[in-house]
Amino acid sequence: MKETEVIVQWEAGLHLRPAAKLVQLGKDAKSTIQIKSGNKVANIKNIMSILMLCASMGTTLTIEANGEDEQEVTRNIEQLFMDLDV
Repeated sequence: MKETEVIVQWEAGLHLRPAAKLVQLGKDAKSTIQIKSGNKVANIKNIMSILMLCASMGTTLTIEANGEDEQEVTRNIEQLFMDLDV
C-alpha cells in the first residue's frame, strides 16, 4: 500500500473540475484508491463521495492506493494537486 498526503491548492477548494479529473485517474488505475479527510473517506471512482469531503483550500488529504500501479497513480494524483489551473 502506498500512502501520501496532498494539500488542496485551489481557491475554490476541491470542486467539480478537479474531482472529475480524480475520477478519471481512478478509472484508469488498476489500484484501489481512497481519499481521506479527517474521518471522511471517499472512493476515487465516485465523484459524489469526493465532493462530499467538502475539502476547502488548505485542507490536507491522505491518498491511499493499493495495487499493482499504486506508485504511478499516487504520483499522478500528486501532480494533479500541484496544478493550480484545474
